[in-house]
This record gives sequence, structure tokens and C-alpha cells, in this order.
Amino acid sequence: MKNLLSTLLGLAALAGSTYHAQGQTIHKLVDFNQVLDGVSGNLLGENYPSGRFALIGTNLWFTTQLGGTLGTGDIAIYNPVEGTQTSVATLATSGPGKTPWGSLTLANGLAWFTTSVGAAGNKGAIVSIDPSTYALTTYPLPADGSLGSGSRSTPLQISSNLWFLTLSGGTFNKGTMDYLNLSNGVVSKFLDFDGTNGAQPFGSIVPIGTNYYFTTFTGGTNSATGFPNGAGTLQKLSFSNSIPYVTKLINLTTGYTAFPGGEPVLVGSNTLYFTTDGNASQPGSIIKYDINTGKWTNLFNFVTNAVALAAYGKQPQYEGAPVLYNNQLYMTTFTGGTSNKGTIITFSLSNNTVTKLADLEGSGGLALGGSPYNSGLLYQDPVTGRNRIYFPISRGGVNGGATGFGTILSLSLPPPPISTSLTNNGSGLTLSWTGGYSPYNVDLSSDLSTPSWTTNWLSNLTNSSVDLSPRGGASFYRVSGASQ
Repeated sequence: MKNLLSTLLGLAALAGSTYHAQGQTIHKLVDFNQVLDGVSGNLLGENYPSGRFALIGTNLWFTTQLGGTLGTGDIAIYNPVEGTQTSVATLATSGPGKTPWGSLTLANGLAWFTTSVGAAGNKGAIVSIDPSTYALTTYPLPADGSLGSGSRSTPLQISSNLWFLTLSGGTFNKGTMDYLNLSNGVVSKFLDFDGTNGAQPFGSIVPIGTNYYFTTFTGGTNSATGFPNGAGTLQKLSFSNSIPYVTKLINLTTGYTAFPGGEPVLVGSNTLYFTTDGNASQPGSIIKYDINTGKWTNLFNFVTNAVALAAYGKQPQYEGAPVLYNNQLYMTTFTGGTSNKGTIITFSLSNNTVTKLADLEGSGGLALGGSPYNSGLLYQDPVTGRNRIYFPISRGGVNGGATGFGTILSLSLPPPPISTSLTNNGSGLTLSWTGGYSPYNVDLSSDLSTPSWTTNWLSNLTNSSVDLSPRGGASFYRVSGASQ
């Protein structure tokens, strides 16, 4: 048997609101906009989405920093099937707090997120929203900062608690690791960051295997001129007999490999990949960490010469984890590219190379948006089965002047490889396969030594299996699908 998957490659020109690159298509779906409310005098609408999307039900939920009726942030929904976007809850300084940076997560039937400032203690809060009624419930961090403040973290449920990180506050004003007890609503502190054990975590705790990993933007033991607070760390949260403990895995070094803003992603069973932001002259890297050996390797540097800036961008995503798909890591850069508004890139795990898929820009042309903080969300269309990545872009677009209110982009992905199998069904054979995109075609040959294929022997199949009647002699089959 031979598997066949045709993939359309090549580069097409900009046209309308669609950009084609490397056999993948980028669509601009939403230009956020704000309009003046003649009664309140406030701007209404979305502005500045910075957290990645969360799939809740069939919709993509997200936070904005400056949206809503008060300009202090909101919770909004994008329906990827209908192509509609709706604000469902406005945040307020005196209630749930404002300026959310992270994403949402489901726990106990509610969606949870953090706000970085405001709420009763003006230190931010952990907040729940009911997906049906959109009612908000707030658990504020105390005004004395003892439990931290300025959280950019997406909460993570571990057993009966929601764990999250704060950027500042705590005993040493370098951030904390906290958890909310879902049974009684009490927020407790587990860990103070003191600099040596990390400081200023920008991102979130993510589950990988039986443990949980996170980065701190600064801290660790490697300080130098320009890096007085340390170059950042990679750490692991584990549990032994339900008792939590934290292990520092890497003290990152100064230069390109300093300041990890996002979270790691698991590739295979033993390897983590994550990005760093570096500094002005050494703007970031892509790092691999071997869980078994504890060895870490810098695989790629984002450099500042004009050719490299245009080709790759710089400062890969400040928050979120790269998206793993077909042995590629998909990510954004905050700046660089031809307009210095960032890029959408892929990193090949097979040869450690970066390929630019799109230049982001703040105005003019396609106005795809610019300066994205976060990564995207891998999403499979429930109707077509096609895979896409959805990106909230923080700035740019056609509305909002030079800065822009932001956009939503989707990246159509090439199909996953097709893998086939033949099984005996009692009266004949069943040819089954995984991967690819419909419609599928099956080709037939009776001799692979001098193959002569009957192409499209079966065609326009929408299912991923077909029953075959017995045939005299040898028969060989191969399956192909649509390229996008």
C-alpha cells in the first residue's frame, strides 16, 4: 500500500482580506471597532485582545484589555461557524477588576480568568463567568498585596483548586503562585518568588504529562549588565501524595535566551519547546528542553539585521505556548517583519528553520493587525473537518487610527498526513484511513513492481472508510484527499 497526500504549496499575492502563503491561507475575520455612546460618552466595542482564544462549547471565548462599555476590558465570544463576534460581559474597576491579559478556562461548569488590576483591593482578582447567563463572580486579591497582584495568568484546575501566577506583589514583590479552592472560594498563596527562585511570571501553569510547567520572565541566578533581575527560569510544579512542590529546571542565560514570556509546549513524550524575548539587540530565541536529561538547547536566534528582521520578525510571543501541528510550531512575533508590526511564523522541528507565513501590519493594505501578544488556538471545523489556527491580534486593523483596535485572524492549515489500514470484515476488506481532508479519492493498482494506477478508482468520498469486494489477484490501494 502507498499513502498519497497532495499538498498545494506556493505563494500567492494579497487579495481582499485573504493572504496565501506556503500552501496556507490567512483570513482576516474581524476588525474590532469602537463607537461613541451618545448617552454615556463611552466608547463601546472591543479593543486590545491580548489573551489567546479558549474553546468553550462551540465558540471561541476571549478577553480584551480595553473593550466593553467602560473601556476597562470585557469578555467576548467569536462564533467560528457563523462568523459573528459578541461582547457578553463588561469588566469594571470596582467589580471584577480590569485589564485581563490571559485566557479563560473551564472548571465546575464556569469559565475562569484573572484581571490584573482593580477589584476590591485594586490588585486584580480571579473571576468566574457563567457561560449561560454571563453572570460574573469575583474573588479579589487583598489590598496589601500579600497574595500578589498584576496576574497575567490563565487559571488551571488541578484537583479541587484553580492555580494561577501573579506578576508582582507577595513578600518580595516579585510575584506569587496562588490557588483558589473551588469548594469554599478561598484564595491562598503557595509560593513567593524571591528572585533566586524566579520572578515576574508573565504566563501560566500548563499541564504536561503528570506534572505542570511554567516560566518566570526574570529571576534565577544569571544576572548581568542589562539583566539585573536575572534572565528568567523554567520550572515544574509536581505533587507527591497531594503535597505540591516546585523544582527549578533552568536558570536561563542573558542575551537571546533571556526573558521567557510564554509557556512551554510538549513535543513527543520528553521534549519541551518555548520562546524567549531577549533584549533590544538580541531579541529572542526558540529553546528545546529534554525532560529526561535536563539538557536545554538554544535552537534559533532572532537577530536584528534588516534582512533577518524582515524575514522572521523578532520577540516571539510574550504569552501562550506555540501551536504544534504537523511537526511545525506555529507562533507570532511581537515586532519585526516588513512593517515592524510582527509576523506569523512556523518553526520546523525537523530542521530547526523558521518560515514567515505573513507580515502583520497596523494600517493600509490588508491591515491584518499588529503587535500580537499571544499565540493561537488550534481548531477543527465541526462541519468541514478542516484545521485552522485562530489568532487574536492585539493592535492594528482598519479601525482605531495608527494604533488600531485589533483583529481576529484565522490560518487555514494543510491536511495532516493520511495513514491507511486494511481489515477483514468477513465478506471482504475494509479500507480505513485517518488524516487528510475530504473529499477523498482511492486509486487502484494490481502490480507495484511496474505500477499502473487507476486514478480516482473511487472518488469524492466523504467518509474515512470504504468496504471493498474481493478481487482476483493482488490489489493495492492508495488514498488522497483535498489539499485544503
